Amino acid sequence: MAKTLEHIADFIALNFLLIFGIYSMLYFIFRNRTKYAAQLYAFDRSALQLTLWVGTLWVVIKILGLAGFIVEMRKETTPEAFAQHMSWFFGKSGFQLLFWIVLPQLLRINFVQRNLFPRILAGMLFAFSFEAIWMVLVKSQRAYIPLWQSSDFNLPVLILGLLIKTLVFVLLVGTFQFGKERIRPIIKKHR
Repeated sequence: MAKTLEHIADFIALNFLLIFGIYSMLYFIFRNRTKYAAQLYAFDRSALQLTLWVGTLWVVIKILGLAGFIVEMRKETTPEAFAQHMSWFFGKSGFQLLFWIVLPQLLRINFVQRNLFPRILAGMLFAFSFEAIWMVLVKSQRAYIPLWQSSDFNLPVLILGLLIKTLVFVLLVGTFQFGKERIRPIIKKHR
């Protein structure tokens, strides 16, 4: 169960929350260069709202996966070993867990909503843990072969994949906004 929840959380992070950062770059490029600035602004509000909700769902899935991992580890180890593993685990991962709980809520802050760099940073931090970022920094030493020089890296495929994911993100947000605009008058009418 814990592995399944971890895979779901990773899928959400890489295919929605990380793409929010790419969408944000496109939004900031086009927001003042189009005659549809008001509609684009409303679309961006929907993108922020949906990302906040999906980010909160992502945190819940992460916490459930962590709880499942702890339950599985408790069943498989002795009480002494379990206590030792838990103290090490929470000592190492406690700040990361707290950060994941706070991260989606950062999208509520106007500074983050209105500036490109914090939005891109939030998208990246959804997808990568502190440990993964540290590993990238450590591996960027001289002995490491850069990603673009490895034999299995294909830049056109990466760009195409990111563009397709961004298009899916825009379609999801568009569907969310369309639904919100159609349902809101019906709810107000029945009140």
